[in-house]
Amino acid sequence: MRRCVILGLLVIIILQFLILPSSSNIFPMNMKLTGGSTNVYGLNYIELPGNLKYYSLISTRDYAIIAGEGYIAKVNINTESIERALGVIGNVTSLSVDSNPPEWVTVGTSLGEVIVASFKDLTPKTSFYVASRGSVKSAYLARVGGEERLIVLDNMGFLYVMKFIRGVLSSGGWFEVGPVRHRGALIGLYDVNILRVYPTIYFKDWVAYFNSGEKIIAFTNVILPATPIVNSFLGGLRVQVYYNISGLLEPSYTGLYRVNENITIERRLYYGVVYESILLPLSLGRDINVYEASNYTITILGLPPQKYTILSLYEVRVVDTVKRIIIKSSYYAGYKSFEVKPGLVTDMGSLELNYCGSTLSSCLEGTIVNGIPFNKLDNPAYAQVLLLIDTSRLPEIYEYGVDIKTIIAPISREMADRGILNLANHQVAMLLRPKLGIPTGWADKGIESILAIGIGEWLLIYYLGEGLSLVDVGYTQPQIIYLGSRITALEVSPDSKRIYVGVSNGTIYKLSWLMDLPLIPPHIPNKARYYMSLSLVVDSTPIASIVEIYGGKLTLATSMSGRIQLINLEE
Repeated sequence: MRRCVILGLLVIIILQFLILPSSSNIFPMNMKLTGGSTNVYGLNYIELPGNLKYYSLISTRDYAIIAGEGYIAKVNINTESIERALGVIGNVTSLSVDSNPPEWVTVGTSLGEVIVASFKDLTPKTSFYVASRGSVKSAYLARVGGEERLIVLDNMGFLYVMKFIRGVLSSGGWFEVGPVRHRGALIGLYDVNILRVYPTIYFKDWVAYFNSGEKIIAFTNVILPATPIVNSFLGGLRVQVYYNISGLLEPSYTGLYRVNENITIERRLYYGVVYESILLPLSLGRDINVYEASNYTITILGLPPQKYTILSLYEVRVVDTVKRIIIKSSYYAGYKSFEVKPGLVTDMGSLELNYCGSTLSSCLEGTIVNGIPFNKLDNPAYAQVLLLIDTSRLPEIYEYGVDIKTIIAPISREMADRGILNLANHQVAMLLRPKLGIPTGWADKGIESILAIGIGEWLLIYYLGEGLSLVDVGYTQPQIIYLGSRITALEVSPDSKRIYVGVSNGTIYKLSWLMDLPLIPPHIPNKARYYMSLSLVVDSTPIASIVEIYGGKLTLATSMSGRIQLINLEE
């Protein structure tokens, strides 16, 4: 990071770190905590002091990190004691660890402070301010080869990427994504707000994992249909559509053409933009994301950078207006791939349509795009734009399409009917890629990762392949599971065969990959999904965190009442 920055943005400030001034009263060294056990579910617990107001807890196998108003502290679960504590400026608004076993704890505060501290003894290694852009929303340390990247998101919609080498923050500048350009950044991407960000959790074996900086997923404020504009992020396309009639290409004119008093020729030109297996929503209020063009030149603006296919259908009908009958119908279809780059309108030249039949149904069934018939493409109500960020070359080198790519996540009509209109409005989310022991059927379907999102009382699970693209699982993504209470915590097992969900009423749900169950319920037509296999009420307050240990035999859970519980799921 630069030593001197205009307007004081991201100025490095060396701070003096102390145990809280009141540590003798609140956190005496090796302070013992109250513990106990019950006969219900083989449950053991530790109670945190009632006077602690805390933001978050992170549990590992033997320790828990708690953070709140002006402090972070390390709890030894085995000895039921607080081992270390560290004072911070402001209230903690973000807390994360880099791996399991953890090496670093990353903390962000309401006053813009970011601290990277040693997990072993909470010794701070780096501290700085994101001073002029509000409080910290998320902060992570992610691995890239033998280095780390510090990823910070503030509540103004700016995402920062900085290099962190062997416990020292690099002075080589930072990369940013945000709504407006700032002269202090080394390089950046602008005209887009980042609302949430997550590194991929990459499992090395059955226990150890780390945050990977090679695949960071960021939720943006861009939701399709977007405003039809061009800026430094959004672009568009322009194409002229022709149809092939007896070997000659004619413009696909639209409108009514009267042949005589009785006969009229009706010409209509339709189009859609295809991304993978979905027709993108380009305007509101449509049951099918296909639109009618006013003339043979089609211009579409407000598209995020990505590779697409434009699909077009031309209808020519000869109608007897007196007898009110259709004398003849002819349909022409065609498609062409194109790429939108940031801030540019792609001129595609011409698109050729060829005869595909005398009925609309035969034309729709016979037009195959990305291996899918026209009439089988998904028609989501909305689509959220996400960014896939590879921080390997950041912050020094950046090229869109190499270091950052666009992912478009569909928001189905079923989700929209339930009030889910923005994927960034979630409580918790995880992006995870297992290393070994993947669930049955994943390899056959090309599934490499899952993105689990808890929005309100709904759990959404997206199944992703290479490059985090959506894969065909036999039904419209995502899988949607209703849990009846606001989701507050998520955990995925190292092999992705189990998902644990904590909710606000103190219940923990265990979901199992259906194809790995000994007996698969015969009434479920598609087996590529998770199935609720267990639910436990473990507290009356919201679940704060869940950690699976011993291959799912035990679960470590924390709740907002200050209780840390070890749950035996086999009893």
